[in-house]
Amino acid sequence: MSLKSGLVPFILSVWALGVNADSLAGGEADDKEVERYAGIEVDIRDFERFNNAQMNDLIFAGLHSRNPEVVDRVVAAVNLEALYRDHRGGDYIARFREVIGKRERDLVRIPGIRDFLMDYARDGLAKHGWKPMAEVMTFEYLDSNHWEQAFGTLATYFPGDPQVRQLLRETFGSREAAANRPYGLMIMLTKGSFWDVEADALRAEQLGNPDPAWAGAAARGLAMSGTEVGLAAMADAVLRRQDGLEEIVTAMGMYGAAAALHLAALLDARADAELTFGLDPAVTRLAEQVIRLGTTLPDSRPALGPDAGGASAALREPTGRQAEALELDNQSVPVVT
Repeated sequence: MSLKSGLVPFILSVWALGVNADSLAGGEADDKEVERYAGIEVDIRDFERFNNAQMNDLIFAGLHSRNPEVVDRVVAAVNLEALYRDHRGGDYIARFREVIGKRERDLVRIPGIRDFLMDYARDGLAKHGWKPMAEVMTFEYLDSNHWEQAFGTLATYFPGDPQVRQLLRETFGSREAAANRPYGLMIMLTKGSFWDVEADALRAEQLGNPDPAWAGAAARGLAMSGTEVGLAAMADAVLRRQDGLEEIVTAMGMYGAAAALHLAALLDARADAELTFGLDPAVTRLAEQVIRLGTTLPDSRPALGPDAGGASAALREPTGRQAEALELDNQSVPVVT
């Protein structure tokens, strides 16, 4: 055997040993990283061990890990923190906050977290697609499909953000989403504090949706936005619709005296026109109640500041009917942060 031919197997053996050693070292590093993030959902609430800057560094590193398992765990923790942060989440969120404390992380300061979550959510939808609601309402699904919850996390952490709104509109406005996540777009617009003209136009479009639940969700969003345009759109819907009116009239009641004037005129208009269909007696009683209260109560819309269009990206704590409306929305879909 020549020296040259004998060196080749030797060199290949040394190379293989080196590759194997690197693989073992990489495997050990991966195991340590997985172990480090194994309790991230608990650690994110541990303010004694991790201040905000330390936790943000830990989250940033985890999001950019090469290990998909670590990335998923970190996103799950961020989703959980967003659920806790959602001030408009209804009674169950309030109870959650009482149990684990009221301190909040400042995850929005993590560089690039919005764009990362947008890509993560898009990629997850492209890979897995929408599943029917019957398959979604399980712990197994929620524990392994963090991409879907990431849409709600984006809405919660970046209220009023135009790029997030566009993502939500494209995602939840699709035919597939409408079939599998009914009312999702209306709920996401409210969760994300989108009170601008475009968001209200999307809501107004759904007041004519044949599905009363869609119309009701849209009406609640318009009432929270609190614009005169929204009130007029709901008044028009009451005049034109044959069903699903109770929730729309209830939403109009959030306007107080302004709603009373509209509803009184609407009841008269329907009677004068001798329409072939009449209001359900329960809806009529509700409208009359709003009219009576409206003549003695001031306008009950939320204060949105000087913006005449009612648009406001500020997080607002819901009160009264606003909280009730959001509680109904939260019962309509799985927990999506």
